[in-house]
Amino acid sequence: MHTQYSDAAPSATVASTEALLDRIVQRSPVGMAVIDHEGLFRVVNPAYGTIFGYAPEDLLGRSFLSLRPPADRASVLAQHQRFLDEGGELKGEVDVLRSDGTPRRVLAESVRLPGEGGRPLRLVYAVDISERRQSELTLQAQRHFLQSVLDGMGADICVVDE
Repeated sequence: MHTQYSDAAPSATVASTEALLDRIVQRSPVGMAVIDHEGLFRVVNPAYGTIFGYAPEDLLGRSFLSLRPPADRASVLAQHQRFLDEGGELKGEVDVLRSDGTPRRVLAESVRLPGEGGRPLRLVYAVDISERRQSELTLQAQRHFLQSVLDGMGADICVVDE
């Protein structure tokens, strides 16, 4: 079944659709935030706040750069503004800081949204992948250790199947 939506819907339907979309965003397990050209949060859902250790309302009007390591902030703002001005792709794994200063790793993807006055906004989707990243690093270290043990052994080893 394919549902089509019309821009010419009655105002009551538009209002109920907007209310439904707001509920979806608020209940989404994926972090979502809307950031303006200057880098200020305009919208933040609860999942986004949870990733960073904030209540969503504590992030509104605040710079998204406060969630990034200080050394990265100037280049990140330039990249953000270039994305909004020129388009392109903005996604990948990002190092961020929680409210208590704890570093985290998130997978983020951004899309451009039309904003007031023709100035685009940035919608960011974020998922905390810190635990997955730590598991990958642990597995990599274990493999490296085992390879080092095997390389350091003086005996020849042969593995044979049935």
